[in-house]
Amino acid sequence: MGICWSHPLQPSTIDIGKLCCSNCKLYLSCGPITLTSKGTICGRCTLLEPGTRELLLESLLEDVVFPCRFNSFDCKTRLRFNAIVEHEDVCLHVPFKCPIKLCNWHGAQHQVWGHFINQHHSKWQPFNLKIKLDTDLNGYMIYCIENVPFLLKYDYSKTSRQLTYELNYFTNASIDAFYRVHLSNDQCNEVSTYLQTLRCYRFNRPGSKALMLNLNDYIVALNNPETIQLEICISSNILSGQSSLNSNVNYNVLESLRCNECHNYLSLPVYDSAIGSLCADCSKNASSSRLSQDVELQRKISNAIIPCRWKKCSHADSGNKIRQHELNCEYYLYACPSVGCKMVLVYKQLYLHLNVFHGITLFNNKTTYKFFFNGSFLKEFVVVRNNNMIVIKHYAKNNLHTFTLKTIESLSKITAKIYFEHSHCNLKSKTYVVDSKGSFVMNRDKLPTCFRNNEKLKLVIEV
Repeated sequence: MGICWSHPLQPSTIDIGKLCCSNCKLYLSCGPITLTSKGTICGRCTLLEPGTRELLLESLLEDVVFPCRFNSFDCKTRLRFNAIVEHEDVCLHVPFKCPIKLCNWHGAQHQVWGHFINQHHSKWQPFNLKIKLDTDLNGYMIYCIENVPFLLKYDYSKTSRQLTYELNYFTNASIDAFYRVHLSNDQCNEVSTYLQTLRCYRFNRPGSKALMLNLNDYIVALNNPETIQLEICISSNILSGQSSLNSNVNYNVLESLRCNECHNYLSLPVYDSAIGSLCADCSKNASSSRLSQDVELQRKISNAIIPCRWKKCSHADSGNKIRQHELNCEYYLYACPSVGCKMVLVYKQLYLHLNVFHGITLFNNKTTYKFFFNGSFLKEFVVVRNNNMIVIKHYAKNNLHTFTLKTIESLSKITAKIYFEHSHCNLKSKTYVVDSKGSFVMNRDKLPTCFRNNEKLKLVIEV
């Protein structure tokens, strides 16, 4: 069933409990929303049949606040249409399987503490390992610091003498955690060496991976031991809430910590130039700038509490962390990529603006659409990466389809994957790659045989 429009609705009168996708049963909290014979489909789901775009509904829902899909796991976040999906991608309440092998428990970050105590208490111990170089070794350990559980998983191979390990913590709190590996000769603890300090990350963090340590590199320094003692020393700091940080902002101190170009407050990293200290953004336009070696300046910046630069944001943080917040802040401003348009908007306003005023589709990771191969048209798509817009264009004329990707130099390695589907079978075409170095041209001869006689095709773009 679709949405009844017999009576005009106002955002304040909408019962979001009735606004659910007919396919995934989640809220209709992201576009494009499409009306099909199966019902109203949200932007998370792949369309299995053609439908009608519900632009009026999307416009109405722009100011509706939706709960996170993980609210049953205690997530209290509520955001507007489309913005909530960005949150769900990084939500700390997303359930996951226990990382301990053969354990089938599922839960969220804040529930791990109780689970570890009840089910894995026998493995609670300091992170000290005795590694016999001629014996394989693997397993896991759990340790707790300031009520935060840390998990160490390790696997040592006697053949390569390589130790593979993962160290993560489990909590929803903001935490700074660092660790240092200490290696020593098991027969003489005075013969030892410390490795560099590394940051420890929250479990299930996107992009996290295991680290490898080749013990062959340290055998000579440890006087050729048969057994190496490995200790992991963790230091952590549970950060206070942003309200208390805001109250600690000292604007008198910040006046002496301004960029000499844009006059914004300095945050780390800071750069030296001919005109004085520069922030990271301004240093990109100063060819002679270099990373500052002024230790005292860096100490002052690191110790200062700095408010976020974006209007409407009340967050404040230390000088070595505020830049990361500003880059991910929901109030970060984006310039419209359409030629001639001078609008500057926050991310949650981009979708409707691009779609309604410029016919451009904004998507996160994947988008699909149908087209006629012999048609003539220009379709544009935008995806945001590292706060920069990547513009993908599909230009069709005379049975030739040209695809281009435009981005800034620092994102030159970003690519888009393109493949084709059609309705009469499950066959997919070869996947083609488009990058910023040149265009890709598609003609009928590059398609599978059964595609060539089908004028209407489906195109899938993934970034």
